[in-house]
Amino acid sequence: VQQVNAQCSLACNGTTQVSLDQDCEALITDEMILNDQASSCPGGSFVVTVSDNYGIIPSSPIVTGDYAGQTLTASIMDVNGSGNSCWGYIKIEDKLGPVANCPANTVITMDCADLNVYPGPEFIDNCGGLLTPVLLSEEVTTLCHPNLIKTVVREYSAIDEDGLLSANTCKLTLRLRRIKWNRLLFPDDYLKVDNSHLDCSMDWDTINVNGYPDPEEIGVVKYRTVFNGTPDTIDLFPVPDIYCNTVAYFEDTVFPKIGCTQKIRRRWTVREWHCDGEVMESMEQIIEITDTEAPELVCGGSIQV
Repeated sequence: VQQVNAQCSLACNGTTQVSLDQDCEALITDEMILNDQASSCPGGSFVVTVSDNYGIIPSSPIVTGDYAGQTLTASIMDVNGSGNSCWGYIKIEDKLGPVANCPANTVITMDCADLNVYPGPEFIDNCGGLLTPVLLSEEVTTLCHPNLIKTVVREYSAIDEDGLLSANTCKLTLRLRRIKWNRLLFPDDYLKVDNSHLDCSMDWDTINVNGYPDPEEIGVVKYRTVFNGTPDTIDLFPVPDIYCNTVAYFEDTVFPKIGCTQKIRRRWTVREWHCDGEVMESMEQIIEITDTEAPELVCGGSIQV
């Protein structure tokens, strides 16, 4: 028996678009690259090699998300006798958007202020990377419940770094508990007795340079929050917390100024509105501005007159 290995023809497509799968990779096969109408290698055994500008990629013939958006070169060789080969370009693209991992229980109860730091449900992208959360809709209902203040119904989505919107969304019902007053964090005093006072140099007057200790410069009322064990704080001033139905404000009693020395008694008040009535918590902040630094004498060098 005599076997004859006849010559065969191979033709590769000029450019082939390849989409990454759910694992953010793609196996490049000869069927993707060969032009069926112009290729004829019966019984051929093909080897595919993928290269970039620096040579064969480490994962060849598998392409990973590291090459998303790039154009690579795919070469094919018949190793079953003819040794014929051809090559073409492959453009690697990620066309799969994120997927929402919605919780089994879509009704979640949390403290009202925690909603300000709640990131929403988890979204998973096949190629990873930074995801941008998108709030599609929000419906807020005020409750007359002894322990709850509001119900918020939200629908979430996400966008990946390629601008692809998630394939599905999550719609959650968030039941918000009333404010916990022991979570309030009032600003500290500024006292000369413990050397925490404000100096007359006004190095603290950084926002509007008006010579007055504005709350944004020396501290406002905050609310301690926590989500997934991570502590955080949010400012209750100057923007009211609509989810907690709370507002924070202050009134200043300014004592007469002597030179640059001044004392201010700032009374902070936090109010919660509820259908059972208003609840209020207050605290005073003492602010002292004084001069405790002696002048410095800067002597010049010798002069001749």
